[in-house]
Amino acid sequence: MKEAGYEGELHHVTTEDGYILGLQRIIRNLDNKGENKKKESDRRDGVNSNKNRPPILFIHGLESSAIDWIHLLGKNSLPYIFFEQGYDVWLGNIRGTHSSFNHTSLDPYKNAEKFWDTSVHEVGYYDLPAMIDYVTNVSKREKIFYLGMSQGEASFLILTSTRPEYNKKIQLAGLTAPSSHLKHSDNTVLKTLGSIWPQLQVSANAVGLYQIPGRDFFGYFCQYELFSQICRYISVPFLGYADNDQVELKINTRLFEIYPTRSSFKQFLHYIQMYNSGKFRRFDYGKEENLKRYSNIEPPEYDLKKITAPIAYFWGENDCWSRPKDVEDIEKKLPNLVLSYRVPYKLFNHYDIMIATDAKKLVYDKIIETFKKYN
Repeated sequence: MKEAGYEGELHHVTTEDGYILGLQRIIRNLDNKGENKKKESDRRDGVNSNKNRPPILFIHGLESSAIDWIHLLGKNSLPYIFFEQGYDVWLGNIRGTHSSFNHTSLDPYKNAEKFWDTSVHEVGYYDLPAMIDYVTNVSKREKIFYLGMSQGEASFLILTSTRPEYNKKIQLAGLTAPSSHLKHSDNTVLKTLGSIWPQLQVSANAVGLYQIPGRDFFGYFCQYELFSQICRYISVPFLGYADNDQVELKINTRLFEIYPTRSSFKQFLHYIQMYNSGKFRRFDYGKEENLKRYSNIEPPEYDLKKITAPIAYFWGENDCWSRPKDVEDIEKKLPNLVLSYRVPYKLFNHYDIMIATDAKKLVYDKIIETFKKYN
């Protein structure tokens, strides 16, 4: 943030199941001296300097963290644009990521099996409500705006369908790069591993593989510009077919200084299961355990009809996770979908929302315009 000319704060909140999560909040533009003097005065008087700004919470995707929202150079990243438009910007980090690598009773290393025993469901059911409650309490607002990318989309649908009381706390949710509906997914990794997920789960447990070793495989050498071109193609199976004109090598290298971060293997398994079944549903523990947990041999599907918060979707045709037919399925289920915006560029992929050169022109301006209508 300082690199881009902003000052931030680190906040912490504890979930119902004991995870301690970090949130970064943008508090001022260091280049705006007049406004900064006023904010310093507000602080001395004990006044919340962002009190007149409507809060917005950003939630990242799998293997990602809050920092991935601000990789574009200068002030071109979406959180900065929202801040300049007058919003109180909060960047959330889900359990297990750099700023949320802590727990009230579990040691991430000594109790690794229990610490990483979390699927996408727990992110939506525990992490999001903890962060939403914290932001509403600090900002003294009844409602907040929400912007979720990939797992941030899926976990939002989980939250508002399983804990529908949170619908009333959302002014508008903007969901991008969807990953909740995978029936028609063209993701090479999901397609390759989809048919063997039970064996994969057993093998992972047998060798004690509780978190995804993505950084060990390619994260360390991809942060060097020498390998940028190679790493661009390594990421294709995960993110969608790359468009070299939309991603500068410098940005790609910058991304891998942090990406991929820590996340649980169970989260990844949850995605493989949803792809394999073609259903957006809870984690599959096997027939016997499902019967104990769900009173059914099959995991229950998430009921999107319970979601009443206004939702706007922003998605790319070249996204290899949720394909256009999957987006159509989502559109049919949501009772309060206010917009489904297909980015007007055929090569826009899953991660372009974070790093595409023309992201502002292609999608950020539309996101800002849509949020203003609900402000």
